Parts: sequence; C-alpha cells; structure tokens
Amino acid sequence: MPSAIAVECWRLKIHQCKAGSQGNDGFLAYEISKIIVKAGKPHYISETVILPAVSAIISSVMKQNSIEITNSIPLSNSSVSRRIDEMAEDVEKQLIAHLQVKQFALQLDESTLRDNEALLLAYVRFNNEGPKEEMLFARSLTTDTKGETIFNEVATYFKENNIPLKNIIACATDGAPSMTGRYKAGFSRVSQMLSKARNRLDIVKRGNLRLSLTSIEPNIKKLVEKHQPQGSH
Repeated sequence: MPSAIAVECWRLKIHQCKAGSQGNDGFLAYEISKIIVKAGKPHYISETVILPAVSAIISSVMKQNSIEITNSIPLSNSSVSRRIDEMAEDVEKQLIAHLQVKQFALQLDESTLRDNEALLLAYVRFNNEGPKEEMLFARSLTTDTKGETIFNEVATYFKENNIPLKNIIACATDGAPSMTGRYKAGFSRVSQMLSKARNRLDIVKRGNLRLSLTSIEPNIKKLVEKHQPQGSH
C-alpha cells in the first residue's frame, strides 16, 4: 500500500508541475493527506515513506533534483493532521447544507467500545442527483445509552447546525438493514483507529473518520486559497 500511495503522489506532482499555477504545492499537500486517510495509514507515513519514495521516483524517472520539489511540499505529521481536519470540516459543512433543505432518513446506533466507552454514530440517506449515504456525526455518550440521551445528542447537533428536525422522514436504529454498508464500514474504521491506540476523544474530535468514509469531495481549492497571503490593493 505505501508504494501505491507514493505512485499516486508522484502522478499528482507531475500533474501539478505541468499546470504551473500558484499554490500547487499546497493543493498537493491536501491531496496527499486525503490519500493517506482514505488508505487508513498513520499521518507520519508522509515523512517516513511517501516523501522519500517520491524523491526517489523524481530523481530516477524524471531526472530532476528532487530536494527542491519535496522540500516545497508541507507534509509534516502536524500539517497532515491539520489538513485532514480542515477537509473533514469542509465535507461536514457541505453535508449540513444539503440537510438544511432536503428530506432525509436517519440511521442511529451506539456501540460500547473498550473500557466501557460509548460512541454514537449517525448516518443519513438523502437524494442529491441520486441516493447518497453519509456519516452525519460521531459523538461520545458521556452519561448513558438510553433513548432520551441519544435523542438529546441528535437534537443538540441539529440545533447547533440549523437542521430542521422536520426534514427527517424516517429513522432507524441498531443496525437496521437500510444502511448497513457504510454503517458497518464506520464501526470497522472505528475499531481500526482504536487498535492504533487512538482514544475515543481523538475519534470524535478529529477528521479522520469522516474523511475516510465520505463520498463528498472536499473543496481543496477553497482551502488552499484560504491559506494564501492576500495581495495588496
């Protein structure tokens, strides 16, 4: 898998070099970060595997000085983590915008993880040029897993994001078969994250879970532009 990631990053770098526009390295850093999270790899792989592999490919195949190119791509562990969180936030905003104006079905389930930690996952299904299924949120249940507690978590999220409860046209719980595909993938990815010594707070607060499951493309161009210095007028 790391070699496949490196080849994809090399392909992206060639494309960006040919484009020759401003902000290419920032765009590439977001794309590589997305590849890392989709592959379920630790963030530090960018520095320990990807950049050395890309450097070797650039030197051997493109016959170019790889140092200047790889040094221009910000891929430290903290930079990758920040970009993943930013992309996940952008995806969540896009999803919320759909749910504010569309009817949707809601899937809820809670699971007790290690050390009796409880996690609530919510999924939605809606129509947007065809049926779409997305993870709405992952929330820690700090008190209990009773129905009232779960409803309060959902109601709080909806209120915080101005999503009308009336837009819910159906609600299923406890792994009903209507959404088992992405639902099962969600808890599978949670288990993978926990096996890598991440705690419940990390799963809930960071963007890895959302970005690894979503079919919504983050607006990377907008995120890159946000970090570019503003020109004087």
